[in-house]
Amino acid sequence: MTLFQTQAELLEDDYFLWPEAIAAHISTLRDSDVASLGTLSIMVNAPDYQTAYYATWPDMTMPQAAAQEIRFQLGIGADTQATCVGYEGGHEVLMAERSERQDALSGD
Repeated sequence: MTLFQTQAELLEDDYFLWPEAIAAHISTLRDSDVASLGTLSIMVNAPDYQTAYYATWPDMTMPQAAAQEIRFQLGIGADTQATCVGYEGGHEVLMAERSERQDALSGD
């Protein structure tokens, strides 16, 4: 759940300026992450295995297409595993930087 929420927060962060060609696709990914949080919450809080197993995921057709369109527009290969090597944990770095920006802006 934390990873989905983190990604949604980073995708909607005004600090990042996305090219106009992918802005709508970024929004699709963010919305998908938020929708997936509902399913993940059901699974995490399920009273039994059966409830968790049968939790329904939102339709991922549009988000998957959006992710590939973003990769295409940014010149990133379609293979999400191969092109992410070396960036493991990158979201943690981005969230730390975001926290530092927010602290600096708030005067803390």
